[in-house]
Amino acid sequence: YKFEDVLDELLAMLCKFTTLLNPFSSLEETLFSFAEDVKPKIATLTVFTIANKFGDSIRSGWRNIVDCLLRLKKLKLLPPSLSGAEVEAPADRLDLDVPLHSRAESCVVLPLNMNSEGRFSSLMGKFTAFLSAESNDERMSTGSRSIIDKTLQFINQCCIDSIFSKAKYLDDDSLQHLGRALLMAAAGRTQKFTSPLDEEDTAGFCWDLIVMITVPNLNRFMSFWPAFHEYLAMTSQLPIFASCPFVEKSLCSLLNISKKLLLQSDSQSEELIFKSLQVIWRIDGQVGDACCEEITQLAANVLIEDAKKIQTEFGWQSVLAVLSMGARHPEAFNDGIEALIFLMSANGAYLTSTNYNMCIETAFSFAASKVSSIEQSKQLIDLMADSMPLLISWHHCGFADPDSSVNSGSSSSFAIQDSSGSSTSCTTTMFMKLVENLRKMCLIRREEIRNYAVSLLRRCFVKAEELGLTSSAFMLCFNNVAFAMADDLLEKAVEYSRRENSEKEMHSTEGTLILSMEFLADTYVQFLPLISTSSGFKSFWLGVLRRMDACIMAELGGSDSLKILVQDLLRRMIIAMKERNILMQKEDNELWDVTVTQILKIAPAVKDELLSEN
Repeated sequence: YKFEDVLDELLAMLCKFTTLLNPFSSLEETLFSFAEDVKPKIATLTVFTIANKFGDSIRSGWRNIVDCLLRLKKLKLLPPSLSGAEVEAPADRLDLDVPLHSRAESCVVLPLNMNSEGRFSSLMGKFTAFLSAESNDERMSTGSRSIIDKTLQFINQCCIDSIFSKAKYLDDDSLQHLGRALLMAAAGRTQKFTSPLDEEDTAGFCWDLIVMITVPNLNRFMSFWPAFHEYLAMTSQLPIFASCPFVEKSLCSLLNISKKLLLQSDSQSEELIFKSLQVIWRIDGQVGDACCEEITQLAANVLIEDAKKIQTEFGWQSVLAVLSMGARHPEAFNDGIEALIFLMSANGAYLTSTNYNMCIETAFSFAASKVSSIEQSKQLIDLMADSMPLLISWHHCGFADPDSSVNSGSSSSFAIQDSSGSSTSCTTTMFMKLVENLRKMCLIRREEIRNYAVSLLRRCFVKAEELGLTSSAFMLCFNNVAFAMADDLLEKAVEYSRRENSEKEMHSTEGTLILSMEFLADTYVQFLPLISTSSGFKSFWLGVLRRMDACIMAELGGSDSLKILVQDLLRRMIIAMKERNILMQKEDNELWDVTVTQILKIAPAVKDELLSEN
């Protein structure tokens, strides 16, 4: 009669009679209660019979049923089939592979009180059969079978596992309420945890059941998971909620579900599952060491096996964020870097305009990691720089991914027009992401990696002319990379020069600074034809001169290497400007006047040599 609220009340009452909801009873007390009093057994049998036969009509009653399950788990009375493995019906149980509404009385295998059709005539008939079986069992017992064995056999006959293995037959409302009950239990909102181990076990058990009821229902994912997502968001916002086990088990389970879901190639479902993953990620981004290796392996497996199936930005962002955890943990590092190398190799087969920026950032996190070897860091830096031909290809083909089937329509999210109406900002944005992350590599502590990153930066800028950069875009990029790198390295070198016992670090940083200043001057000369006609050129040139002046003025332990280099670089840049008639002595030439003034201050010898007034 669809009286769901009445059924929920009935289940709440019956669950109390099971004696399982008494959190203070011990295993021995519960076993004694089951052995000495038939009422808890009948109540337990009734609860799980209703759950099997009338699961479609249960709503809030699932919470009471889940509470009973958790108690049975703590008492170690659950059947082995609910340990998280695939559920299979025991050989001595009837076949339950029929729709929920057709299972009738098949959940208790007792041979008595059956009608002519071989079925129990009523629920009361089942109880009668149960009591008769108990009496027969007592008479047949030789005394060798323990109480706990008999209790386990009774629990097994309750067919608890079939509730979850046949969840594909539950309607949407019932499934949503079951999911809510499991999520709240996993977060410890229905029963208090007695220990950290109890918290971890409960979270893992509940999430295993969530996976168990979700995977068979992926064909109708969008009809029930939006409610699950809301429950997750609500749980994460509860006060004093910072459950590390909940986060760890959630991430593992959601990644497992997402891997199955990707096979369906449904972008809407994919985005929703990864939104759920991000909800969990925001609870505790610093997930503990205990589960990091497992989580990183799962994320790596998704990338290696299903990279081309990921369609959404949310999907890439989520999987790569989880993978990045491995950059901080030695045990998980190799799995993470293996997946990343796979993703960024193969001539860019797996790189798209949707995932490019995120892949570059993830590569930086691994390359800059203290866990990474010098060879591994160099390999990742190479892969980052080797993506330049891909950017050039995207630029020449109108910014569509070469393999449009990989990410149909995704490139539109990056096709941002600049003020001139050109969509060059698409690849410009990605180029800026690349070189800014290479710049950050130039600031880490290991000198060999710093210097290697500078050389790769130079290589990227040499190829950048094919990207069709505007003068304003180049100057912005140069300011964020070349100027910023020179400023940071000089500041660090000066800091070391003033610190005791840091002479080695000072000379090491100075060496990288020298390379960065050479890169600055070379790149300036390379793009001089592009930027010289810009209205902001004079200010840009003064920015170059300020960096040269700062290097000349810096006191680095008596070393003159940097000062000598700066004078040579100034000569190179001024000669290039004069050859292109950019810097010429003529009346009211403000660029000439300001250059003469600044060079006189920075390097008088260069002024006399190249800028002497007629």
